[in-house]
Amino acid sequence: MHKESSHLLNQSYMTIKNVQKLVKNNSLVDSNTLIRSSFENLIMGMMIYLDSNVYEEFKKLGLRGEDRVYTKQ
Repeated sequence: MHKESSHLLNQSYMTIKNVQKLVKNNSLVDSNTLIRSSFENLIMGMMIYLDSNVYEEFKKLGLRGEDRVYTKQ
């Protein structure tokens, strides 16, 4: 597993733990924002893990939107 994928998946887990705390405190707007971020990290982490093309494009931090092929929204 690439370290980038591992970091993204770990970050997703930690964010979900924080979301649980926010939900217990009835802070639903903040928890909703964080859960969305967590799912984005989860999806990107799995895409990097499963597809080497996504991984290579993910490493190019300065890539412009029109030059992206595998990481377009």
